[in-house]
Order: sequence, then C-alpha cells, then structure tokens
Amino acid sequence: MSPLPSPAAPHGPAAGGTGRTTRPTVPTNQANPPSQHGRCHAAWRRAAWQVHRWALAAATCLLALSLSAIGVAHAAHQGQEKRGADRVPQQVTAGDGAKPVALWQATVDTVGDFTHDVVLVVPLVEDAAPPPGLPRWPKPGEAFLSPGLMEAGGEEGVASRYGKFAGVIAKDGLESPGERFAYVGPTAKTAGRESMWEISGFGQQDAGFPLGRHMYVYGVGRLYWGLFGLAVLPSLLLAAVAARGLTTAHERNHEFTLPHEPEPEPEPEHDQGLIPPQEHNPSPTPPQGHKPGPPPPQKHKRPLTRTTRGGRQPGLTPNVWRSLALGMAASCALNLGALFVDLRVPGVDFVLDRRDMRSAMPLVGAAHLVALLAVLALLTSALLVGRRRRRTTGPKPRRPRNAARADRTRRKCCRLFLLALLVAARGTELAPENARLAVYLTAVALALVCAPAAIATALSSGGGLLARAGRRTGAKAVETVGVALKRHPLPPTVLVSAVLVSLTLAGQVLLWNGTPGDLADEARGTRERVGTSIVEVGGYTAADGLRAFENALSDQARMLAVRDRGDDAHGNSRFELLGSCEGLRELEVPCSPEPADVTESTNARLREFMRWNGLEPAGGALTATRGSPTRDMPGTGQQPVSLIILGNGGAPLSVPDLKRLAHQHLSAAVSVDTPGGTWIVGTGLSLEASRWVRLLSYVMVFCSVAAAATATVTARAVEAERTVPLTLTAALLVLPLAAAGLSAVLGSWLASPMDSPSWPTVTAHALAPLTYAVAAAVGLIMVVSLVARRTGQHRVPTPASPVTAPAAERT
Repeated sequence: MSPLPSPAAPHGPAAGGTGRTTRPTVPTNQANPPSQHGRCHAAWRRAAWQVHRWALAAATCLLALSLSAIGVAHAAHQGQEKRGADRVPQQVTAGDGAKPVALWQATVDTVGDFTHDVVLVVPLVEDAAPPPGLPRWPKPGEAFLSPGLMEAGGEEGVASRYGKFAGVIAKDGLESPGERFAYVGPTAKTAGRESMWEISGFGQQDAGFPLGRHMYVYGVGRLYWGLFGLAVLPSLLLAAVAARGLTTAHERNHEFTLPHEPEPEPEPEHDQGLIPPQEHNPSPTPPQGHKPGPPPPQKHKRPLTRTTRGGRQPGLTPNVWRSLALGMAASCALNLGALFVDLRVPGVDFVLDRRDMRSAMPLVGAAHLVALLAVLALLTSALLVGRRRRRTTGPKPRRPRNAARADRTRRKCCRLFLLALLVAARGTELAPENARLAVYLTAVALALVCAPAAIATALSSGGGLLARAGRRTGAKAVETVGVALKRHPLPPTVLVSAVLVSLTLAGQVLLWNGTPGDLADEARGTRERVGTSIVEVGGYTAADGLRAFENALSDQARMLAVRDRGDDAHGNSRFELLGSCEGLRELEVPCSPEPADVTESTNARLREFMRWNGLEPAGGALTATRGSPTRDMPGTGQQPVSLIILGNGGAPLSVPDLKRLAHQHLSAAVSVDTPGGTWIVGTGLSLEASRWVRLLSYVMVFCSVAAAATATVTARAVEAERTVPLTLTAALLVLPLAAAGLSAVLGSWLASPMDSPSWPTVTAHALAPLTYAVAAAVGLIMVVSLVARRTGQHRVPTPASPVTAPAAERT
C-alpha cells in the first residue's frame, strides 16, 4: 500500500521520510481512556488496599487496648487490695492493751441476685476517727451508702432500707467506685452488741480479709486468660490477615512501594482498530519530525512485585505507617480519657478508678510498645514471605487438583458435621456418666472442624438453585447471585464459617464460665413454682421487736414462727410451726392447740420449705401448733428467731419491703429471702463472669468476622469482575447476618446438654447481641470497600501522551 501524499494524513510519511508508516500522534487531551474492565479491576484493587489499611489500623488499636487492659486489670487489682486493707478493722483482743474505740460487725444483704456488704458500726469514743470514706460516724438509725448501691437498688428502695439516708461513701472507702457497700448505725433495739467486735481503729495490711467486692467475683487470673484468649489472639489474627493482604493484594496500589523509584503509572489499553497494519519493517531509528507512539499492549502480565534498580527490596510506605499511627492514636486517646474520669466498663457492673489508671500508665505504655512490635513483626514476616515468592522466576507449578477426591472429602465432612451435631446435642445422654464430657467436647470440636465444608456445600448447592430459579423466572439479580455463589463459593464460605465458629465458641466459653450449680438450678426451680408467696426471715431479736414486726406486716401477709425441737433418735431435724389459724390454713394444715404431724402435707409451699431445711419425710419431722409466735420468748434480750411470711392465697410478697421492716424492727443483721434463695445469690460469681465473657466475645466475634470479610474483599479483587451488581453486594452483607442468627440458635442447641434445664445460660437470646458485632465488622468492611471502589473508578490514571512522555518511559 502506498502512503498517502497529503502531509496532513495522520498515517502518512513526513517530508523527507523513508516512506514507512508511523503510528499516529495522539494529543494529550485525546488519549484513549482505560477500558471498563481495567477501571473495575483497578477499583477493586484499590478497595482491597483501603480495606487492608483500615483493618490494620483497627487491629493495631484493638491489640493495644487488649494488652493495655491486662496491665490495667493488674493495677486495679492492686489498688483494690490496698483500699480494702485500709478499711479492715483492728480488732481488740484480750491482752493486747489496745483501747476499743468502736463496735463493728459485718453482714451481707442482696439487691436483686447480687450480694453486697453491710457493716454495722457504733462509736464508743467521741473523737474516734470514722471509717475511711465517711465524713463522720453514722448516728443510730442512719446509713451511709455507696453510689453503686444507690444506683443498683433504686427500684428496691435501698436508700431507706437500713434507716435514714445520711450520705454517700467517698471513693477512699471503696475498693472501686462502683462497689456496693453500706455503713449502718444500728439503733439500741436492733444493735445486738453481744455479737459485735471491739475495734481500735481501721487499717490492716493482712491480706485475705473476707470483706469487699473481691469476695463476690472471680479472681483476676481468670480475667487475664479471658483477655488473652478472647481479645489478644483475635486481634493478632486480624492484624496477620491485614499484614498478609498488604503485601500480596494487588501491587498496582503499591502499599509497599519501591524506594528511590517513582511509582509507575498503569499501562493503558489501546484500541487495536486505530492502528493500521505495518507494510514495512520498522526502522531502528524514528523518522525526523515524528516521535514514536505508545508501545503496543504487552501480552504477558506484569510481575506482581519488583525490586529497585539497586536490587533493594520494597519497604514500608507512609500509608502503612499512617495506619499504624492511626490505630495507636485511637488506643492512646481511649487510655488517656480514663485518666480524668472514672470509666464505666460497658455491659459490666464495674467502674475503673482513675487513680488505678494513673498507676497503670507504665504498663499501658509497655503494652502499646509490645502491640506495635507485634504488628511490625507480622508485617516483616509477610514481607519476607513475599520476598521468597519474588525470588522465583515464574509461577510455581501447581499440583493438579483431583476434583472427584475433593468432592468425596467434602461429602464426608458434611456427613461428619451432621453426625457431630446429633452426638453433641443428644448423644451425650446415651454415654456413660464418666464419659459424657469427653464425648460432648469431641463432638463439638468435630462439628466446628467440619462446619466450613458443610457451609461450602450448602452455598454451592443453594447458588445453583438460585441460578436456575433466576433463569426460569427471568430475575437477573437472582441469577447473578446464584452464579456467583456457584462459581466462587470460597469467599462467602470463609465469611459464614467465621461467623458460625466465633459465635459457637463464644457460647461454649459462656457455658463453662456462667453455668450455675445443681443446687442453684433447683433453687431457681423453687422460685418459679412458688415465687415470693413464701419468705423466710432469720436473725436475732427480742419479743417486743417480734411483735412490732408482726404488727407492721400488711393485711395480705401471715407470719408463722419456726421452732427447733431438736433431733430425733436417728439424728433427723425436727421443727414446729407456731402461729394463728389464718397462717396455718395458708399451708393447708390443721389448726390445733396440740402439735399435729404435717409431714405428709401436699401443699407446695410447705413442701419447698421442708426441702430446703433438710426435713426428711419421716413421721414427726414437722408439726404445726396454734399459738403466738412470741410464746416462750423472754421479754428482753436478743434471741435467735426463724419466721415464715406467707402471702394470702399464694399472693406474692414484696421482699424489699420485708427487708426494710426486718431491719427496722428485728435486727440490723437479719436475712430475708425465699426458700433456697441463698443458692441463687451464690451464683453472682457466674453471673459476673458471664457479663465479662459477653463483653470480650464482642471483640472476638468482631475481629474474626472482620478478618474473614477482609479476605472476602481480597478474593473479590482477585476475580475483578467487569460489573458488581448491587444484589451481589447485598447478598454478601445479608449472608453473615443470617448466619449469625442461625449460629445463635445452633450455639444454644449445642450447649443444651451441659446447660441448666430450668436456668439456661447459653440461649439464643444471650447470643443474639453478638449479631451487632457481626453487623459492625461486615458493615464497616463493606462500606470501606464500596467507597474505595467507587472512588477508585474515577481515579484510575489516564495514560500519558506519547508526545510528552519521556523517551526512557517509551523505551
């Protein structure tokens, strides 16, 4: 073909040229933009890049906070021990020569199902120093309460339970600002001085005194293990995933750039139809007046990573340091905020004293340094792995995959998964008693191991069904989601598996830390059967106090006295019920002036009373007699009494009101509770532990799901589809939320064999709040990826014009 003679022809020879055809010169403003596929590919790579950056920042922050929490827990424990020792009384004993300045007695009470200490104090010397945290001694009939007790017992009227409210206890007299504690000045009628200690002051550094909040919670060692297993390790997992992704996910974003070398521009894609075929061999030198156009598109893929001209390896860019700095700054801000205010731990009945936080600052600083070094170590290890991969000259030979063997293995895992579920939930009942725990734990572990295979099979099969349904109904969105799940089930499988495994593990930790004992379970069953229609009162009082208490009861309550008649010949306890005919008829027993055997009575309230007082169903174990509860009681002096308060017709009684009347008329050290209620109150340790488990489970679930969602975005960037329908993005968001709901039900079902039947600890309602952590992790990752992807579609660089491109770049 002869060249066109017109000098204006874009493909003709220049004047004085050699006659060969040259490429057209494209002005800068007419450069060909990248294709839609190239834009989408770069946008998804940019999305993965941003997701990994934010994931690294979040992991750094959570890791620093988790390690700092361990140091703060240690400092808070030491501070509580010191403040608890400062209020321990110095007891006066015979022969020590100390002068008593006050009378002191410790007792316990409850608000709800949680125990707190009540200390009775009576000053003997006017100028004696009051207990720590009090401005003065409480007068008779007054009470100083802690802010935590006022807040927790507001609905029960605890402010007036022990007498007139005199003020709040300062922080100096409390182990922690949220501790429930009370100092009470008893009246002369309710004092019971015979049982009180003579003390010479306060402040005793001997450890182990049974007083304070530490008596009603687990030791700090269990908290250390909980923080390490449920917060530190998941944070390290998220940091490892982010570090691995930053070194391998889509190098054109250059999270790890090349020192001393500018970041290369993305190579443009050219329309081959604009370049005519060549008739002659190209000349080694370009003709005068023309500059060579852009080189033709390369057929081979660009290397994933490159070294510098000097052979140096890539290093950390400011973007990575920025992510580390952001995570550290967020953690430092939260820790610094706790220096100026008392921090209430969310979801837990605990307030961190700012003084403990200040004493923990050296440990907090060391924790941040350890966290930074740990993240840098993960990044360095990821760099070393990438360097080893770059040493290879080509792709590693991949072993041929045996699809049939993989399908067989997956089907076997699905069968094992279903079998393990059945064994864990129902098979333990058939196992011997001494092997139940081993069988249960083995079945649960096997179910968790085989769960990903079952989830992959379910998603792949469900994707095929959705694709066929979409094609049959003409729903393109449904078909797209189905095809994506069928062809690429791995990313959603990782995400759903992370949700299921993390929630199931949270349920298991909650099960083994918050399950009440057998007696507590039975006590809860008693409360469900009879409620508060029967209340037991025990303590010391005089006859006039007992009569005043009976007269203060409402018309809907009846009082019976319980007298101990000693043991029989076989050592069994014997008791007598003494009261009016109205009270005896409430228990469906005969009203007679002579003792009548009521052991065989079928009344529910009476049966529960006998059960929790250890009365054997033998003849004569329990009798009923008509008479006055104050019979045979001396007119003065404190005597032990045991009472039963019954609601008319089985009506429920107000336990807080009975406590207030008992403290006012009977004794300041009196116990008021339902039958077996002591065992329910004893579960405060388990209830407190379950709160901490739920709080730390939020961190575990968030980190696990965020790591899986980050891997899902990375896999999406590797696929780099031309278009990503909104329905597919919505499916990736809905799948983990639906899986969270199913996992909550599955976790409670798996825990049911070892859980309490009448007082279950692991329920779908207890695990449901963890769905918020799943939604937060998936939502944040998806929002960052979509925003970065949409921004990246408009930021893909336009190829430079060949007119202005340097010759070195064209070469």
